[in-house]
Amino acid sequence: EQMISSANLEYVVTNKELAGEFPNVQAICMDDASVDEASADEPAQSFEKDDLIYAIFTSGSTGRPKAASVYHQGFANLLHWYSIELTLGPGDRTLVISSPSFDLTQKNFFAPLITGGTLILDDCQTYDISRITALIRDHGVTLLNCTPSAFYPLVDAAAGDGYAALSSLRFAVLGGEPISVNRLRAWLEHPNCRAEVVNSYGPTECADICGFHRLHRGNLDDFPFVPLGRPIPNVQVTIRGESLELLPDGEIGELCISGIGVGGGYLNDPERTAEAFTRSLYRTGDLAKRHPSGTLEFRGRADQQVKVNGFRIELGEIEIALNLHDAVSEAVVIACQNRLIAHIQGTPDAAALREHLSDHLPAYMIPGEFHFVENFPLTPNGKVDRRALAGTMAPHVPTISPGVSMESRILALWSEIL
Repeated sequence: EQMISSANLEYVVTNKELAGEFPNVQAICMDDASVDEASADEPAQSFEKDDLIYAIFTSGSTGRPKAASVYHQGFANLLHWYSIELTLGPGDRTLVISSPSFDLTQKNFFAPLITGGTLILDDCQTYDISRITALIRDHGVTLLNCTPSAFYPLVDAAAGDGYAALSSLRFAVLGGEPISVNRLRAWLEHPNCRAEVVNSYGPTECADICGFHRLHRGNLDDFPFVPLGRPIPNVQVTIRGESLELLPDGEIGELCISGIGVGGGYLNDPERTAEAFTRSLYRTGDLAKRHPSGTLEFRGRADQQVKVNGFRIELGEIEIALNLHDAVSEAVVIACQNRLIAHIQGTPDAAALREHLSDHLPAYMIPGEFHFVENFPLTPNGKVDRRALAGTMAPHVPTISPGVSMESRILALWSEIL
């Protein structure tokens, strides 16, 4: 109801069983006999490049979802780059495993169809690793696009048979989260792997992908991080300061996007549109820096900035440092009750991690707790569910032991009361 209202929808495509759920719009029921009797003539209405093609609701910092709109020209530019860069053709088979409401999904509906390839859709309602692996193997899937957190379990599951189940893949296009090379190294270096990993970067507000970096066994160690890469054609990516001034190489600032991919803002929400779309730029809220070589390095989210014990801290910066440890497969850091908590997938112990972090971060940025997990909880779009991680944390109430200082006793009492 909130989405229908904020987008001023006129029609909903559904079926007769659900038509009554949408009282304020006209329901078009695909299982109604009248659909079969409708005209097969091409609609008279045409669209221009600067008309909107779709809007996708994305999370908002206020808790109220925003309808990010995209232009035909931005989406067409994305499809053209995607098809050319990945040399898609009749021999390619694309499996869609991400939600239809996710921005990265849209190009995977159209790209295989306009290049003569095969589009494979599955009706599985849950994320079933064995089923997805079987679909890849049985259909000879060559292209898969999802989040890193959704792809890692497929790699782990395929390790048992020498990654044979994934041997048909040409490209794994990953986006929405930073990539951990440690989670992919064994697969990419295996003889049965003929795939490249594409680190695709871009927000929903800018037609999904704005920059990319191709990762393969020959360049895994070129950087101590996975670069955001270079912009796609007709899109510009810049690093800017608080007044939107261009920053020199090496300085961390906000990553801003301009060019043909920038969308039309948030539907019927001029206030929030004005906050994010300024001077023909889209302000991503992502922090990055440009190296002298032109390589872009992701440095976390501006809105992941937290304050712990009076210090401003970027959680993404701690995660980057943790992922540099060879025994860490993936790391997620959250702030909970004025303490930093690191969730680790991997084999190191807490003492080794603290020693490692002390070489990269000041003491106030080293997490006080380390939790080791087999898998991270995921959102429906396949990203790590940080809220679910925070919900697993028990309230922290310090205990008062005999012989401790007066300062510690007062601290413990205040913590228990507040």
